[in-house]
Amino acid sequence: MTTIYIREQGTVVRKQGERLLVTKEHAIVSQVPLHDLEHLVVMGNIQLTQPATALLLRAGIGVTFATMRGTALGSLQPPTSPHADLRVKQLQLMSSDAANLTLARQIVLGKLANQRTLLVNARTAHANIERGIAGIAETIRGAQTTDNADSLRGFEGHAGAWYWPAFKVLLKNDYGFNAREYRPSRDPVNALLSFVYAFLQRDLNTMAQIVGLDPYLGFFHTIQYLNFAQISGHDWATQM
Repeated sequence: MTTIYIREQGTVVRKQGERLLVTKEHAIVSQVPLHDLEHLVVMGNIQLTQPATALLLRAGIGVTFATMRGTALGSLQPPTSPHADLRVKQLQLMSSDAANLTLARQIVLGKLANQRTLLVNARTAHANIERGIAGIAETIRGAQTTDNADSLRGFEGHAGAWYWPAFKVLLKNDYGFNAREYRPSRDPVNALLSFVYAFLQRDLNTMAQIVGLDPYLGFFHTIQYLNFAQISGHDWATQM
């Protein structure tokens, strides 16, 4: 199973049997069998016909619409899971501050451990790498013992201050990257990170909806209204 990105401008995605045809000026550009498809991304001036849309939704395959530059505009998803009992349990869990903190701590610790492991495995002798490894280890110890969500969010943010300077060292060409920035992304590395985060978010939202959960009800950040365009470029890795 895979995600297909369609970027050829002026193409039309049509239905033919149980597959999709990507055509341009009546010529077939490519063919996509549904059994190979998990998600479709259309970028820019690309038409998706109604029969093709219906075929995708019947097959449980979502579609993401994005600009030519990769900014996600929104998604079309198959019907939400009928398992309302899971959403009730999700809401019940959110009503407990202790349960929220326990779950959020597990997510943050997993993120920080992965960051530190990446730096350790780099095996690069550089001051920023060594400082990053030590600094993230310190924030992990703090996150393990904190008793409130605000402090946990603080430790997660402090880890980023150690991680991103070390991350820069790992780049063969930093392309002007100095820190993690978004809205706007001021260099190619930040732009690519935001692009990847947006589509990772799409995948996680889809998986949450398939099993019957509400992806907009998180356990780490406070609940607030955010539309898809506002958060698609954000470093949202611990939002859930």
